[in-house]
Amino acid sequence: MGDDNENVFIIGFDILPSHSPRSKKTPKFACVIMRDGIILNEYPEISRGALLKLTREINPKWLCTDNIFEIVPDSKSLFGLVDRIPTETRIVQVTGIPPKQIALKILARRHGLNVKGKPNALESARIATQLAIRGVGHSLECFSEQSEIKVSRGKKPGRGGQSANRFRRRIHSEIQQMTRFIESQLKEADIDYDIDIRKSDFGYSSARLVTNAPLPVIRSLVESKKGGDWKVLISPVRKRVEFV
Repeated sequence: MGDDNENVFIIGFDILPSHSPRSKKTPKFACVIMRDGIILNEYPEISRGALLKLTREINPKWLCTDNIFEIVPDSKSLFGLVDRIPTETRIVQVTGIPPKQIALKILARRHGLNVKGKPNALESARIATQLAIRGVGHSLECFSEQSEIKVSRGKKPGRGGQSANRFRRRIHSEIQQMTRFIESQLKEADIDYDIDIRKSDFGYSSARLVTNAPLPVIRSLVESKKGGDWKVLISPVRKRVEFV
């Protein structure tokens, strides 16, 4: 974790007692919002969905906790969690890399934080943010330095007839043109990529490009397009989960 922590938002959270991500009952959390070392807001009780919505709205540098598996039941679920928060936000476990975590209370005292007794959930969330801003902890990495670009049809053509054929011809031609434009952008930026194309009589019905560049670089070259007759979707390529 870096040391440039000025003018950034941090969200810390901790699960409430008797709650579990493995339970059928919706788990509740306590969370705090910090900026520049100052607590801006505290939530003694907030649902998982509301916590993630808050994260998307604030776009914090870090979403930190003492145990990441208090918000997801297993490592496979981490990918779904990462998909629901901003790309720029890093999930941080302040207690260290499993299975060698250090108790939150011990860490707090090591770093000069005054802790008396066993901290409750809100206090634990507050401690997590205070440790994170001191550079304590490890961030979760779910993605490699590769990105994926998919170009495909948005709307479906009609059931048949000349109008459906004209629509298909136009869309497949536009997908081909966009794919070639994306290729030209990648080549100009000297970015290596692999491409998988589904050809049709009229051009391309779809294309998938896997690039050797991280998401921010690709997004600076290619714009996502979700509406209309065809779409361009950009996403990171997943790999195994690890703490860094």
